[in-house]
Formats: sequence, structure tokens, C-alpha cells
Amino acid sequence: MANEIYRKESRVQIRQLEALILFMAGATLASLQIIHYVFLSSGIALTAFQMLLDWLFGMSIIFLLVHFSFREIYKMHNELIMQREQAARAEKRIQHIIDTTQDVIFTLDKEGNFTFANKTIETISGYTIEKILTNNIQNILSPEYRTFIPEQLKQHKDIAGRHLYIDMMKTDGSKVPVELSFLPIKNRAGELTGFQGIAHDITERKEVEKAQREKERYLKAIARVGQILLETRKEIPYKKILEILCKTSDIQNAFILLNDKYNIRPSGSAAAATDKNDNSQPAVRGQRIYISYTGNGNGNGKSKLSQDVLESDMLSKSLMGLSRKEGAIVSSSNGEISSLILPIMINSEFNGVIGFEKSVESRGWKAVEINLLATSATMMAQSIERLQASRQIKQHFIQMTRMISSALLAVDPYTVSHQERLATLSVMVGERLGLSDDQLGWLQVGALLHDIGKAAIPNTILYKPGRLTEEEWILIRSHVKRGYEILQGMNLPEHVMEMVLRHHERLDGSGYPNGIKGNQLSLESRILAICDVVEAMSSHRPYRPARKKEEIIGELQEGRDRLYDARLVDLLVDIIERNEFDFNFDIAKPHKIAMMN
Repeated sequence: MANEIYRKESRVQIRQLEALILFMAGATLASLQIIHYVFLSSGIALTAFQMLLDWLFGMSIIFLLVHFSFREIYKMHNELIMQREQAARAEKRIQHIIDTTQDVIFTLDKEGNFTFANKTIETISGYTIEKILTNNIQNILSPEYRTFIPEQLKQHKDIAGRHLYIDMMKTDGSKVPVELSFLPIKNRAGELTGFQGIAHDITERKEVEKAQREKERYLKAIARVGQILLETRKEIPYKKILEILCKTSDIQNAFILLNDKYNIRPSGSAAAATDKNDNSQPAVRGQRIYISYTGNGNGNGKSKLSQDVLESDMLSKSLMGLSRKEGAIVSSSNGEISSLILPIMINSEFNGVIGFEKSVESRGWKAVEINLLATSATMMAQSIERLQASRQIKQHFIQMTRMISSALLAVDPYTVSHQERLATLSVMVGERLGLSDDQLGWLQVGALLHDIGKAAIPNTILYKPGRLTEEEWILIRSHVKRGYEILQGMNLPEHVMEMVLRHHERLDGSGYPNGIKGNQLSLESRILAICDVVEAMSSHRPYRPARKKEEIIGELQEGRDRLYDARLVDLLVDIIERNEFDFNFDIAKPHKIAMMN
């Protein structure tokens, strides 16, 4: 609308100018003719009509000259208006992009005072644009960076292309982590006049990194607990296990309450309470064993909540229901303690609880934390069951391995299913090759643990439906080394660790992480590598459908004796063609577990 008004006003002004020029030209011409004919005509008298004709002839020529000149002026004027409108639209688009981008875009003078900032800075800092433009950048930085940034700006020759990670201070006093970059602004003489900056809020990235570190810490704790339980021969070190779990999850207190009907005693001194009234508390019968650990390392006392659980009928009323669900979160009578209570199930029967206590002021129980602590409760129950039944330690190790690998369910449920299917297929191939029961058992362990390193990979990359970037591929490939590092503290046999590290290596050296090839790869690693490929191709994933049998066989034949062991290719092709491998494998169904002597 404003542009249209401007166009009309401009046309009127140009027409007025044209009329004024013609008027002045006509008046001037008339004056010149009068002077000429009156004073210079040599006495020749002319009629007024002749003078008018001469004037009209002269004005016609002048009019044509002025008119055609103003036509060009009109064209130039219209072009200027169009350029102005295009520039205005481009400026609006650029301003819209700047105002709606998620990054803060700003400029500073040489002293660090704001000269421009987009609206995103209001969201990140809490200040208005007007307030920002009257401030120095130091005033919106966390105190520890208020001298750091000015020092960096002084080194303007080296600041271009650098990324600075700092904290911005909001108006409410909270901090926002940002990734900051600067470019110096110079005039035509090459003199510094200020800086252009971009600040990217990396709060979400920090949270993802923190969550990944937390997952890895939990997983290492579960692996450590599993190692302790596997090394147990007679007595379970409950306090040591509780100590590991408390320190891993910042838990103030933990306790275990067990029915001792199997005469399974804890290691070291432990408190035991006798059930005086079996009829009133049918959930737990016989003698009770109570073990606790507090955050200060003192395991002799009982918290208010665990005392309530031990001495009242709360145990029967609350925990009988636990056998039908994963657990419960209860609060103490004074409302100061929140407790996560998980059942210990032995032979499908409720035989006690393991509880973890936190202050209500903490941020509560996270899903991944509950999942992994529940895994520890399940592992202890399995260990007790192993001692009770005197099962062979190597068979129990496989079950513990499955429990540890199932902890990945909190990270990637497809990985859990993949590991179970891979274990079944690998043992099937191993049996065809005539491997011993001991070799088959460790092969199954390697298959169950081979992808444990994926716990350190962000879910956004694991589930990404599109093409991965080179950086994302590097991160995906790192899961073999991360898995190797996670399992280093478990004292697993070297050939099992090698399976975890080398299950993506190929015969021709084209695999990763180290390009190992030929006879440098153990038989177990070669079995795991080719079975991993077959299982992955035969399974549906969110980002792609399962491959057909013919396609899988074609892929194997193409890589025969180049990527994969020829003998293993022939075995797998025979298994697939005979439909001996269940492509609709259900991990909930019981399946053969190799016994290890």
C-alpha cells in the first residue's frame, strides 16, 4: 500500500515538473520572439497570427524533446521503484530469517557493546532487544567468562573460525550453555570496527551427552555387579553390591530383605530378623535376612522407611503385589524419603525385596535408572537361585550375560532381539562345525554381548531413518571399541573380547575397526561376523524392511571367500534354504542354551 502511494505521488511530481519545464520554455520562447520581431526585425511588420504560428512551431519541437526525455525519466524512475521494492522484500525476508533462526545473531563494536541482535537473544537471555542494545556482552555472560571473552576479542586476528563454549547468564540467574563464534568486521582501510557473532544454544546437546554418560555409568555398574555375582561361589557380598549401586545412582540408602528359607547367608556380619507371626505375613515365611548400606558406608543402621518395611505389615500389604509387577515407589510417613522397592523373584516365587532410598528433594527416579536397578535385582535373584540349585557356573554366566545384555532394552529394544537371534544362529552354525560345548557356550556369550557398545550411541543416530553423515558413521562404528572398553573389567576370556571387538572385520581387511584380515580372525569372530550380517538382513528395522531370502543368499554368495569364510557361507546358505533358522524368532520363547563344561 505504501509503495503504491509512493508510485502515484512520484508520477504527479514528474508530470508537474514536465509541465513547469514546458511552461517556462513557452514563456521564454515567446519573450525571445517578441524581442526579435520588435527590436531586430528591420522594420518588417508581422501580424500577431504569424508570430503565434512561429511560437507554436518552436513549442512543438520543444514539447517533443521534453516529452521523449521524460519518457526515459519515467522508465528510470519505474526501474528505481522496482529495485527499491525488491530490496525491501529481500530485507524483510532476511530480517524474518534472522529473527526466526534458533541461533543468536549479533554484532558488537570494538569495546564489546551490542550494536545489533536478533529476537532469539530474548528467548535465551531473558533480556529485551532494547535492553541488550544498551549493554556490553560481559553483562550477559556467566561470571567466570566475563574476562575470558574480552581477552579473546582482543586477539581478533586468531578468533575467526574458532568455537568457544561458554555459559550465558539469564535474567533469572540460570545459566545457558552456548557455542559461540566470532568474525571481525573491518572497514575498507582494513581497520577493525567491530565483531559479528553467532551463539548456538547447546543445552539439548549437553543433556544428551550427560544422559549417554549416565547410561554408560549404569551399564558399567551392572557389569561390575554381574562380575561380582559370577565370581561368587558360596556367599553373595550383598553390601558390596549395594555400595556399587548407591555410588552409581547417588542413592542415600539401600537395603535387601530376604526370606532365608534356602539357608542362603550373606557374607560378613548381617542383621537377621525372625518372623514371629507367619500367619499375618504370608508373603515372607521363615527367617528374614536384612542387609543395608548407607551413603556414608555405614551398614549397621536402618532408615525410617526400611524399618517400617521390616517391622510392620507394610511388607505383606505392599509387596505381595510386587510379584505381579516390576516394582513400586513408596514414601516414608514423614514424606522426606522416596523409596524404589523391587521384588526378588526366585523360581517365580516372591522371596524378598531390594530397596533404594533417596531424599524427596532429589529429582525422583528416572526410567533408565529404574530399569537398570531392576536388572540388578533380577541378577541377584538369579545368583541366589544359582547357589540354591548348585548350577554350573558357566551356564549361570550365560544367563547373567543375557541379563546384562537385556539392560540395553532401555536404549534400543531392537538390539536385544538382534542379540538373542544372533546367539541362536551362531550356536546353530557352531554345532554344524562340530565345536565343543565350551566353545559353543562362549560363542553364545560373545553373541549376547557383541553390540553392548551401542549403549553409548545416541538413539537419534541409532533410529535415524535417512542417510547417515560421515561423522555419524564414525560414531556408529565406534560401538565395537566402546563395547570392548565396557567389558574390560569383567575378566572375560580373550577370544570373547575379540568377538566383541572384531565382529565387523572382514576377510579382505575391509572391515573395522582395525582392518584385520584372513587367518588373523579367529573362527568365532568369523562366525559372529557372517551371522551378524545374515540376522541383520533378515530382520525388520524402523528404517528399512527385512531382506528376502534370495537377496540374503545372493549377498552371501557375492562375498564368499572375499568378505566371509567360504565354509561358513555354504553352511548358512544350506540353513536358510532348508528353513532351519526361524525368521519369526520370538525372544520370549525358550530356546537352546549351550552348556559349558
